[in-house]
Amino acid sequence: MWERQLRGKGGAQTPFPQTIRLTDSGSLLLEGHIYLDRSETAYGWKGEVDSSGKLVVDQVGKANPYR
Repeated sequence: MWERQLRGKGGAQTPFPQTIRLTDSGSLLLEGHIYLDRSETAYGWKGEVDSSGKLVVDQVGKANPYR
């Protein structure tokens, strides 16, 4: 058992995972969005936490991923 806090403190630069999938290897695949600044532009975001609790992917994607 482990606990993982992603980057940010709840505002800008904080990822908001909307889907979480467990892989056969025990990793968690996270997909959602992130706000990079105080604007209202959301960017796609992907993350992965391995089975030991280490964040191994923290990737920002394109703006407005839900359009």
